[in-house]
Amino acid sequence: MSIPALLLRDEPAERRGDERWRVRLGALRADSHDSSPDLTILNVSATGLLLQTEHALPLGVCLIVELPNSVPKFCKVVWSSGRLHGTAFSEPLDPSELQELVVLSL
Repeated sequence: MSIPALLLRDEPAERRGDERWRVRLGALRADSHDSSPDLTILNVSATGLLLQTEHALPLGVCLIVELPNSVPKFCKVVWSSGRLHGTAFSEPLDPSELQELVVLSL
């Protein structure tokens, strides 16, 4: 499920190696029994996502996130702060997957 969004590149930070895109996309937790979108993707890069959710996601938990283009991706929660959770993909998105995701959020 896509939510209309304005795409902006995040300003690079010293610790970030990959370009990030600010988006606002609904996503599903594929490992959940609930079929309603319970995750909001706030930014995306080739190596991970910034997620917002009402559910507790402990550090180190592995998720299967179904991206809006119906591609399931395995990721791991690497940091958490309240409702925000930084995740790292088990395998990075290739440039065409990232581009497709960015285009879907336009």
